[in-house]
Amino acid sequence: MMIEYCQVVHLCGKGKVVATDFRHKRYRPVEFVVDEMKDLLALADLVVSRAGLSTLSELGAVSKPSILVPMP
Repeated sequence: MMIEYCQVVHLCGKGKVVATDFRHKRYRPVEFVVDEMKDLLALADLVVSRAGLSTLSELGAVSKPSILVPMP
């Protein structure tokens, strides 16, 4: 299971954190970040994200490997 080898910060979106019974010390669902985003991106080895314009710009600026999911 990936969670055994990775620290996962799941940015869910404001008001969209889903209640779940899943708990793990390496998984952290987060509703919303602003100032912390630069730190999260700096620490990340890989980013999995929707392919929005802001995200593409941020990932390009920090040169992070990423898996991008097209937005509908």
